[in-house]
Amino acid sequence: MNKTGLNSNKNNVTLVLVLLALFPFFHGGASIIESSLFLVLIFITFFYYLISKTLSLNTYQSFKLPIYFIVIWAAYITVSFLFIQNNSQIKVVAELMNFTHSSNTLINSQNLNAYLLFLSYFSIFFIILFNVKNKNDVLKIAFTLFLTSVVLAVYSLINSNLGGEISFNSSQTQFSREEWNNRIRGPFNYHAHYASFQILTIPFGLALTYFHYKKINISSTSLTRRVIQILLSQTTVYALGTIIMIFALIKTNSRAGNFSFFLSIVLTYFIVIFLNKNSISLKSNLKKNLALLFVGISLIFVSGIADPLISRYIKDGTDLHGRQYAYKTAITIIKTSPLMGNGIGNYSNYAEKHKDFDSAYSTRDNKSHAMNDYLQLTAEQGVIGLILYLCLVITVLIKLIPNLKYNRTLFPFITACLSASTGVLIHSLGDFIMQLPIISIYMFCILALGLKCCYLQGRRSKE
Repeated sequence: MNKTGLNSNKNNVTLVLVLLALFPFFHGGASIIESSLFLVLIFITFFYYLISKTLSLNTYQSFKLPIYFIVIWAAYITVSFLFIQNNSQIKVVAELMNFTHSSNTLINSQNLNAYLLFLSYFSIFFIILFNVKNKNDVLKIAFTLFLTSVVLAVYSLINSNLGGEISFNSSQTQFSREEWNNRIRGPFNYHAHYASFQILTIPFGLALTYFHYKKINISSTSLTRRVIQILLSQTTVYALGTIIMIFALIKTNSRAGNFSFFLSIVLTYFIVIFLNKNSISLKSNLKKNLALLFVGISLIFVSGIADPLISRYIKDGTDLHGRQYAYKTAITIIKTSPLMGNGIGNYSNYAEKHKDFDSAYSTRDNKSHAMNDYLQLTAEQGVIGLILYLCLVITVLIKLIPNLKYNRTLFPFITACLSASTGVLIHSLGDFIMQLPIISIYMFCILALGLKCCYLQGRRSKE
């Protein structure tokens, strides 16, 4: 048996592929019932892989730091949930409902659900990290993310044009026909959540397009024949799918979402250019890439696709639309317990007590979320929780960046993981996107996939 794990016979990622493909269609886990279903299925899958011994734990040494941070984080939120969570929950509920409890064992179902969800995210991370064994597994996961996103994009665009008349898998929130036409949401309740979902998946459409383009053996010297050869290849299918996904992202009219996607793509592109500045093949394709980018942006403007989004940028600019009140509330909550937080899943209870809202912006979302993932994480898990999350992400990014070698097989997928995770990290500054379970599930999946791609690429280069 090959010790590198590149050709292992124990190669089964089918279960996790099914989960990744199905979860977005259940409103991304917006309700407690749906998110509970998510975590139960993830735990079952994790223990199945553990019992069947398909997890390649021999690769542990390659990912020590990220694993340490996840284990420490899991232990921390467990201790917080058992010894801090209940006391703070009892106090705030008692103050809000004007009654007291003598028991210290009260566990709110919402808080328990939030705690178990975090453990399910860690489980997905380990499933991907230790069960992906070769390039084919990477391709399967990338294709699953791509196909799921394309299907949702097509569905969303059709549903938007029909004014939300498709009841199957539609958003749980009721919107007017005008609202459906103005912003597409996929199956999610909030257009920014769908934008973030696209941020996570579009890079894999680009990666698959590039990967299959590089596989084309163009032998003809005739330009016409070369174009025909490319058009008849899989590259065209992936390119069209990716264009549809980008079109859907623009149609969300999410200012933060589109800005985050564009910025993450630009940052990733310049990092690749810098790390491969001595590559002759990269330099020869640089002008072509820039020309394609210019043509693509020009078509977006000329076609009018982005007109509503551009109008939002012109009209609203950097208007926070009430987020400033949510930020103030979050900071007030953080000050009550800055080090260890007020308990996982407790934010909405504390926001009701400490709310600092203008009456015009007292919406449910602004009350139950900080409109900034970092502030909400700090409010619930304290500075310790925030540091552990950032340390995990930073250690993964530090691993990804040096492996962006232009001439390597898995280069496009490592690039996709970097772009996707960077985009979500940026988007988290202005929205509560990580509070939707599917976004966190995909984020942890992509972080683990990026790490495993680096490992596989390193092993292949040594052979």
